Amino acid sequence: MIQLPEKLTAAYNNFMIRSHVDAGQQGYFRKWLHYYCDFCHKYQKPYDSAESLDAFLDKLAQKKQPLSYRNQAADAISFYFKMLRYRESVPAKKDDSVSYELTGNTENGSGKDWSWVYARLEEQIKVRHYSPKTWRSYRSWARQLQAFVRSKDALELDVEDVKKFLNYLASATSV
Repeated sequence: MIQLPEKLTAAYNNFMIRSHVDAGQQGYFRKWLHYYCDFCHKYQKPYDSAESLDAFLDKLAQKKQPLSYRNQAADAISFYFKMLRYRESVPAKKDDSVSYELTGNTENGSGKDWSWVYARLEEQIKVRHYSPKTWRSYRSWARQLQAFVRSKDALELDVEDVKKFLNYLASATSV
């Protein structure tokens, strides 16, 4: 699976926050954007085309994804198109260019496996009898940290990595 550029992910996250997208839906929106961009990359479709969205939704139907998931995906990608139109209508700042160049995957060895982190987190959530909603929320934060550190080995994370991540979150939500 391709890696989305940090600037694109940050812009999408900021646009969701400014547009008051329900916090519970934001993770799904990010997931569908990632799947959509991966689809466009794989099948060499333009990322900003309604025809690409139609082809993506057809592919989801072929894979027997439920209608509710296809609708959720359509909402997420339509929101992405809305962000693109908004960004085109606003004069760009000097450092405000978003790179849409997608890079390679983490399957080629450039990223470390974090599955044990999620398994341990889930185990601790269950031991403490937290709700499934809490598990989903914590998992979402862990995924954001993993993406931020570019799947650096979790055992090699240090205080500076965490500080940078928290500063990133603080600056991303202050817009």
